[in-house]
Amino acid sequence: PAMVDIVQTYGVGCIAPTFDPSAVAVTLNALTAEQLFTMRQSAQQAREVLNADVEMGKLVTLYQRLLNSPDTIRNAAV
Repeated sequence: PAMVDIVQTYGVGCIAPTFDPSAVAVTLNALTAEQLFTMRQSAQQAREVLNADVEMGKLVTLYQRLLNSPDTIRNAAV
C-alpha cells in the first residue's frame, strides 16, 4: 500500500493488479516508450523529496524538538 501511494503521488511507476508474474508482465509490456520517459522524468523530480538526506533531516529535527522540550527536561530530572 505505501508503494502504491508513492507511485500514484509521484508518477514513478505502474501498478499491476496482482503479484502474479503474468499480471506483472502484462502490465510492464503494455508500457509505451513515452510512458517510460515520463516516469523517468518523474523519478528524477521525486528524488529531490524521496531520499535519505531529507528523511534524516526530519529525524534530526524531531530529536532536537524532543531534546529541547520542557517535558523531556522535566522527566529527565525525575
